Amino acid sequence: MTSLNTTRYHYLCYGDQCPSLFTIWLSYFIESGPYKSMIAIVWLSLVIFGILGNGLVIFIAIFYKKLNDITNCYIFNLAITDMLFVIFCIPFTMYIYLYDNWFFGVTFCKLNHFMSHASVQSTCLTLTAMTIHRCNLIIKNKTMTQHLANIKRRQRTVLLITIGIWLLSFLIASPDLIYYTVTKVVLENNETFKVCSYDKDTYSILVSYISISHVISIATTYVIPLLIIILSYTRLLSHLSKNQRRLAKFNKDERTRTLINRASHTKEPRGAEPVRVDTKKARKSKKSENRKKKVTTMVAVVTLNFGICWLPTHLFIIFKPSLSEYPYLFPYLSLFKLVAHTLSYLTPVINPCLYAFYNENFRNSFYDLCFRVSCKKQSVNRTKVLNKSMSKSVL
Repeated sequence: MTSLNTTRYHYLCYGDQCPSLFTIWLSYFIESGPYKSMIAIVWLSLVIFGILGNGLVIFIAIFYKKLNDITNCYIFNLAITDMLFVIFCIPFTMYIYLYDNWFFGVTFCKLNHFMSHASVQSTCLTLTAMTIHRCNLIIKNKTMTQHLANIKRRQRTVLLITIGIWLLSFLIASPDLIYYTVTKVVLENNETFKVCSYDKDTYSILVSYISISHVISIATTYVIPLLIIILSYTRLLSHLSKNQRRLAKFNKDERTRTLINRASHTKEPRGAEPVRVDTKKARKSKKSENRKKKVTTMVAVVTLNFGICWLPTHLFIIFKPSLSEYPYLFPYLSLFKLVAHTLSYLTPVINPCLYAFYNENFRNSFYDLCFRVSCKKQSVNRTKVLNKSMSKSVL
């Protein structure tokens, strides 16, 4: 095993306090080639699965008319934001991690951070809008027929909301186009490399203990949307709880009335028709309610997935300025940053799986697409075999 040159890690010392052997080993391990290669393979896999999964969701949403309801319009927008995040964020972060150098110029430096920020912002706002829509649908107790009656008008409303979401996202992310630039860093050994980061000259006005920009970013891309979502689900649970109590009281009154009637031997008036329950309508209503609950659960799980996966990244952004004062914590911060980034990159990969698991229409459309592709392939193979046999018979 290669021995560690501990003097190389003198920069981890803080005054007279130097790091432990484990800290030095951790720093060496994080900087080692095999570890970097392993992280790169994981991130590259996430890019591939993210593009395939969200690309499939976008394709199905465009070409299958039965997916044109309101929630699926929001899911379509989520798939676009996830696709943009996967394309603009993960590959370039992976390149920087492997080579410690920005190779793609100033323009793409600005565009990369702008699109990454805007896509995450759009994801948050879309999740918020989708949650409010699902909660209102259940609280107002609209049947599926009522919901579909004015679907065209609602789709226009969703289109306007989506345009508003993207415009607001671009507006919030626009400072990245101003403050990000490529700077050249010169080390003590005269080695130089380029970094895509904030321009310290133009950004110095906003720099503080925790930068105002980061505070705004965390508030708009995480805290405020999640608070609105939590309040919406709290309102929904309160509504369902009240309905449950009303239903329990109604059932109790009905049982009491039945017992009193039996005790007094009350008979139905002659000629009175027995109450008939439309079982077909009841089954249809129950199926509609179950579908509504399942879609609402899907929205909640997608939101929970986003909240959990992005929490470590925001914690890192909050605590990094204060912890960076202690050099011996650098290896631990680097490790935590890698874990946080990997978790946030998981979000666009997990989301298509959640759509398929909870959304029956998406699942059926996917099966239909696979069936069509399979049938087309079989048809092409049959045509090839037939042409081959005909050419042989001619010869």
